[in-house]
Amino acid sequence: MHGELDPFRVPRDRGPQRFGMDGIDIIEGDTLDYRVDPGHRGTNVSCDWTFVRDFIFTRRGDLAQGVIEASFQGFNVQPVAKALRVILVDDKEAVFLHAPATLAFKPPPGRYTIAANFGVQSSAWQDPGCAKANADGIGVSLVLRHGDTESTLWHGEVDPFHVAKDKEGGRLNLGAIEIAAEDVVDYRVDPGHGGANTNCDWSYLRELKFTKAAAAKAPAKRNSGGAKP
Repeated sequence: MHGELDPFRVPRDRGPQRFGMDGIDIIEGDTLDYRVDPGHRGTNVSCDWTFVRDFIFTRRGDLAQGVIEASFQGFNVQPVAKALRVILVDDKEAVFLHAPATLAFKPPPGRYTIAANFGVQSSAWQDPGCAKANADGIGVSLVLRHGDTESTLWHGEVDPFHVAKDKEGGRLNLGAIEIAAEDVVDYRVDPGHGGANTNCDWSYLRELKFTKAAAAKAPAKRNSGGAKP
């Protein structure tokens, strides 16, 4: 987040100010900087005598933001990954993915429908710094890898920075597909809009389910006369 004060010109800025953030993810090795700059994107540091106090980090819920887990109960098929970054979104556990990112899944052979919920964390689209960075959301794809062949099964995009309804997240629903032995299904997050802007692409994925579907019906047989038996 970013904010500015100018008590020399704005009377309401003369008293102590308060800031707060919700949903920030911090994992081992991360560093959080509190930085003071000259303000107004300038270089005037005259009388920039600031103070900060009561700086408190509060852990949310039983599971802290950014916990690294080997598996995730919100998926009924676990990805081929050594670790997952688990966060809280609206008090529900989700897996964090910063674009570009990929989670690979190898379900048993069969015919499946696939569904999931995904989106961009509110800590991104509520952050004025992300707006200044021209953040523009993410793209999400399901890609089937069969040997050396790739095929895109589904693609969608959310841009909560410019589209209000996208603040609620997106829903992935894929109709029945055949998955063979050794096939891999990739869940991929890209910068969106076919571009390269990854600013604040703090995405989440949860409730990913592979559901067995009924076998496809075989075409009806015909007799030698061309009529159905």
